[in-house]
Amino acid sequence: MALLRQELHQQREHDFQKVRQSWEAESLKAVGLAYEEGLREAETARKREVQALREEEEVRSGERLKYTLSMAAAEEQRRAEQEKEVLGQKHAEELRILEEKVTALQEQLNKVAQEKVDFECKFKELQLNYRRFIDLTDSSLHSDYLLRLIHLGKPPGYVHSAAQTDDVINTSC
Repeated sequence: MALLRQELHQQREHDFQKVRQSWEAESLKAVGLAYEEGLREAETARKREVQALREEEEVRSGERLKYTLSMAAAEEQRRAEQEKEVLGQKHAEELRILEEKVTALQEQLNKVAQEKVDFECKFKELQLNYRRFIDLTDSSLHSDYLLRLIHLGKPPGYVHSAAQTDDVINTSC
């Protein structure tokens, strides 16, 4: 009996060792699987976080880019408006100077045209006086120089129309 007990005890000890080894093996296997599952979940969670951070950074980057582009466009618009204003001022100044020149030239032209009309009136008066002189005097008193002018096609009292260079016609002479 003692032998049986000892054999039973050894049998139980052996079964206990087997169960313990089996339990340890299953426990190690379960821990290994749980560890691998935890690693996979951690890796998946890390990937999700990285993806979320990446998307968030892309959104922020896009917003910064839009802000920067809008600021650059506003700056370019402001600079273009400023250049346009400066150019407009330059053009206005040039236009004012040219208008002053045109006004001065117009005044000179009017002055020259008036002088020409005055000279033509005086010349007509001189021609008229010469015609009277010719009509009232004897031909022996006439100057050869004045007679040559008559023969050159410039009869006294008339203005040669080809010599007139302006559109101003003054009939008050």
